Amino acid sequence: MSNSLRKRILHLSRHFSRRVYTPFIAGITVGIAVGLSAGLLFAPASGDRTRRVLRREIQRGTRAIGGISDSASEIGRKVLKTAV
Repeated sequence: MSNSLRKRILHLSRHFSRRVYTPFIAGITVGIAVGLSAGLLFAPASGDRTRRVLRREIQRGTRAIGGISDSASEIGRKVLKTAV
């Protein structure tokens, strides 16, 4: 592949990612915020119970994300060791 073609592909990928992914991520973020707000407003349980459930689920999610992050880091280390 020629150098100019590589530069063009790189330029297009950067241009595409900025124009498409930024609004997409913003839309996802707004959707999550609206969904959480509506869920809290129309929750069938009391406020205290809802907050306890939310706190517990957030803690679960945080632990799960931490585990995934640790696993990905370990895989990355193994790949680097075998490559070097």
